[in-house]
Amino acid sequence: MSTVGGGDIIEASDNNDFETRVSALEAAGAGGLNTTSGGGTTTSASYVDVPSSSVTSITKVSSSTHLFVFLRATFYSTSTSTAALFGVGIGGTDYDMGYMFQDTAFLRLPVSGIRIISGIAAGAVTVQGRWKRPSGAGTLTMLTSDHINITAVEIP
Repeated sequence: MSTVGGGDIIEASDNNDFETRVSALEAAGAGGLNTTSGGGTTTSASYVDVPSSSVTSITKVSSSTHLFVFLRATFYSTSTSTAALFGVGIGGTDYDMGYMFQDTAFLRLPVSGIRIISGIAAGAVTVQGRWKRPSGAGTLTMLTSDHINITAVEIP
Protein backbone atom coordinates (compact mmCIF):
# COMPACT_ATOMS: atom_id res chain seq x y z
CA MET A 1 0.00 0.00 0.00
CA SER A 2 1.33 3.44 -0.92
CA THR A 3 1.55 6.33 1.51
CA VAL A 4 -0.48 9.30 0.37
CA GLY A 5 -0.80 12.87 1.54
CA GLY A 6 -3.56 15.46 1.32
CA GLY A 7 -4.51 16.19 -2.27
CA ASP A 8 -2.46 13.26 -3.67
CA ILE A 9 -4.04 11.17 -6.38
CA ILE A 10 -4.23 7.51 -5.47
CA GLU A 11 -3.03 5.10 -8.15
CA ALA A 12 -5.56 2.57 -9.42
CA SER A 13 -3.59 -0.30 -7.85
CA ASP A 14 -4.16 1.27 -4.43
CA ASN A 15 -7.93 1.79 -4.73
CA ASN A 16 -9.13 -1.59 -3.41
CA ASP A 17 -7.07 -1.44 -0.21
CA PHE A 18 -7.93 2.21 0.35
CA GLU A 19 -11.64 1.66 -0.24
CA THR A 20 -11.61 -1.18 2.30
CA ARG A 21 -10.16 1.21 4.89
CA VAL A 22 -12.64 3.95 3.96
CA SER A 23 -15.53 1.48 4.32
CA ALA A 24 -14.33 0.73 7.86
CA LEU A 25 -14.37 4.47 8.65
CA GLU A 26 -17.89 4.78 7.25
CA ALA A 27 -19.03 1.87 9.41
CA ALA A 28 -17.63 3.75 12.42
CA GLY A 29 -19.89 6.76 11.73
CA ALA A 30 -18.16 8.87 9.09
CA GLY A 31 -20.25 10.61 6.45
CA GLY A 32 -20.20 8.50 3.32
CA LEU A 33 -21.84 8.02 -0.04
CA ASN A 34 -21.40 5.22 -2.57
CA THR A 35 -23.88 5.46 -5.41
CA THR A 36 -24.29 4.97 -9.12
CA SER A 37 -24.32 8.08 -11.27
CA GLY A 38 -27.56 9.55 -12.50
CA GLY A 39 -25.92 9.67 -15.92
CA GLY A 40 -24.90 12.96 -17.49
CA THR A 41 -22.22 15.01 -19.19
CA THR A 42 -20.24 18.22 -18.88
CA THR A 43 -18.02 20.40 -21.04
CA SER A 44 -17.88 23.16 -18.42
CA ALA A 45 -14.50 24.70 -17.60
CA SER A 46 -15.94 25.65 -14.18
CA TYR A 47 -17.06 23.19 -11.53
CA VAL A 48 -20.62 21.82 -11.80
CA ASP A 49 -22.37 19.14 -9.73
CA VAL A 50 -21.74 15.57 -10.89
CA PRO A 51 -24.86 13.85 -12.29
CA SER A 52 -26.17 11.96 -9.28
CA SER A 53 -27.34 12.49 -5.76
CA SER A 54 -23.64 12.81 -4.93
CA VAL A 55 -24.01 14.53 -1.58
CA THR A 56 -22.81 13.30 1.78
CA SER A 57 -23.04 15.08 5.09
CA ILE A 58 -21.27 14.99 8.40
CA THR A 59 -21.69 16.86 11.67
CA LYS A 60 -18.37 18.41 12.71
CA VAL A 61 -17.93 18.64 16.46
CA SER A 62 -15.18 21.28 16.49
CA SER A 63 -14.10 24.18 14.29
CA SER A 64 -10.44 23.43 15.08
CA THR A 65 -10.53 19.96 13.48
CA HIS A 66 -10.09 19.08 9.80
CA LEU A 67 -12.06 17.07 7.27
CA PHE A 68 -10.42 14.08 5.62
CA VAL A 69 -12.25 13.69 2.31
CA PHE A 70 -11.98 10.80 -0.16
CA LEU A 71 -13.51 10.86 -3.65
CA ARG A 72 -13.53 8.15 -6.31
CA ALA A 73 -15.54 8.20 -9.54
CA THR A 74 -15.61 6.54 -12.95
CA PHE A 75 -16.19 8.39 -16.24
CA TYR A 76 -14.99 8.69 -19.83
CA SER A 77 -14.31 11.41 -22.41
CA THR A 78 -15.72 11.43 -25.94
CA SER A 79 -12.43 12.75 -27.33
CA THR A 80 -8.70 12.26 -26.85
CA SER A 81 -6.45 14.82 -25.15
CA THR A 82 -9.11 15.90 -22.67
CA ALA A 83 -8.60 16.58 -18.97
CA ALA A 84 -11.10 15.98 -16.18
CA LEU A 85 -10.89 17.43 -12.68
CA PHE A 86 -13.13 16.07 -9.94
CA GLY A 87 -13.63 17.88 -6.66
CA VAL A 88 -15.98 18.49 -3.77
CA GLY A 89 -17.95 21.59 -2.92
CA ILE A 90 -18.24 22.54 0.75
CA GLY A 91 -19.94 25.74 1.88
CA GLY A 92 -19.62 27.44 -1.51
CA THR A 93 -15.92 26.57 -1.95
CA ASP A 94 -14.69 23.97 -4.46
CA TYR A 95 -11.72 21.77 -3.53
CA ASP A 96 -9.77 19.87 -6.22
CA MET A 97 -9.63 16.12 -5.50
CA GLY A 98 -8.56 14.10 -8.56
CA TYR A 99 -7.24 14.91 -12.04
CA MET A 100 -7.22 12.61 -15.06
CA PHE A 101 -5.92 13.34 -18.57
CA GLN A 102 -7.66 11.12 -21.13
CA ASP A 103 -5.50 10.04 -24.10
CA THR A 104 -8.07 7.52 -25.34
CA ALA A 105 -11.65 8.39 -26.21
CA PHE A 106 -14.50 6.34 -24.73
CA LEU A 107 -12.25 4.55 -22.24
CA ARG A 108 -13.94 4.43 -18.84
CA LEU A 109 -11.39 5.17 -16.12
CA PRO A 110 -11.44 5.70 -12.36
CA VAL A 111 -10.24 8.93 -10.82
CA SER A 112 -9.67 9.32 -7.10
CA GLY A 113 -8.09 11.57 -4.55
CA ILE A 114 -7.90 12.46 -0.92
CA ARG A 115 -7.61 15.83 0.74
CA ILE A 116 -7.38 17.17 4.26
CA ILE A 117 -9.43 20.38 4.46
CA SER A 118 -9.01 22.95 7.24
CA GLY A 119 -11.14 25.93 8.18
CA ILE A 120 -14.57 24.27 8.12
CA ALA A 121 -16.82 25.44 10.95
CA ALA A 122 -18.41 23.06 13.45
CA GLY A 123 -21.94 21.87 12.70
CA ALA A 124 -23.65 20.24 9.75
CA VAL A 125 -21.38 20.03 6.69
CA THR A 126 -22.59 19.07 3.22
CA VAL A 127 -20.04 17.64 0.76
CA GLN A 128 -21.14 17.77 -2.90
CA GLY A 129 -19.39 15.92 -5.74
CA ARG A 130 -18.24 18.31 -8.51
CA TRP A 131 -16.44 18.02 -11.87
CA LYS A 132 -15.14 20.13 -14.74
CA ARG A 133 -13.21 19.89 -18.00
CA PRO A 134 -10.17 22.21 -17.63
CA SER A 135 -8.79 21.43 -21.12
CA GLY A 136 -9.54 19.54 -24.30
CA ALA A 137 -12.56 19.17 -26.56
CA GLY A 138 -14.17 15.96 -25.28
CA THR A 139 -17.45 15.70 -23.43
CA LEU A 140 -16.94 14.23 -19.96
CA THR A 141 -19.52 11.49 -19.46
CA MET A 142 -20.83 9.50 -16.52
CA LEU A 143 -23.21 6.68 -17.44
CA THR A 144 -25.91 5.41 -15.11
CA SER A 145 -23.61 2.44 -14.45
CA ASP A 146 -20.72 4.68 -13.32
CA HIS A 147 -20.07 5.07 -9.61
CA ILE A 148 -19.09 7.89 -7.29
CA ASN A 149 -17.85 7.43 -3.74
CA ILE A 150 -17.40 10.34 -1.33
CA THR A 151 -16.37 9.94 2.29
CA ALA A 152 -15.80 12.72 4.82
CA VAL A 153 -14.27 12.11 8.27
CA GLU A 154 -13.52 14.64 11.00
CA ILE A 155 -9.90 14.34 12.15
CA PRO A 156 -7.75 16.27 14.67
